[in-house]
Amino acid sequence: MPTQAQVNSIQLKAGILTFDFGLRMLRDSFKDLNARQLGYGDITNILKANSLTPIQDFKDLKFWTTNWTNFQYFFENVLITKLNYIADRFDCDDYARLVSALTSVMMLMNTAGEAHCQIYNKNTGVFLAGHFCNLVITADNEVFVFDLDNKTYSGAGFVKYEKGKKTIIGDWEYREFDRIIF
Repeated sequence: MPTQAQVNSIQLKAGILTFDFGLRMLRDSFKDLNARQLGYGDITNILKANSLTPIQDFKDLKFWTTNWTNFQYFFENVLITKLNYIADRFDCDDYARLVSALTSVMMLMNTAGEAHCQIYNKNTGVFLAGHFCNLVITADNEVFVFDLDNKTYSGAGFVKYEKGKKTIIGDWEYREFDRIIF
């Protein structure tokens, strides 16, 4: 009879093989997305054009993006949306980091930045908390706010960011973006 350590080892190997095969299939399904390359200066200019001037950190020198339809399809159908919030262990900053990483790993697009902002109750204007979500820059120079943590339907919430307009997903209003990491 196998020991628990042997069973765990077999499960680990099977999981790695399954993950590797699944990742290759996912990447192949997104290979014809008409990716557009941007530099970090382009990212900065798009954010400035939308009156978003937070502290920016760049992990790469070159960025690839696609249109919002492709991102939306990925977020609604591929991205893991059934993960449970666990305060201080798997919360908004972890969700934002996961979205950014999975978008890069699976779509080979690295323009889903992790963003810190302040959230308010959309009806009362009462401050709720500091919060992390994602800002997605598209090939059309649009900016979308995507929040896996704000589940407004079966998946996560998103809205196009429009300069001078309130940014609302569900019951939350997103304001004061002060840090973005791409």
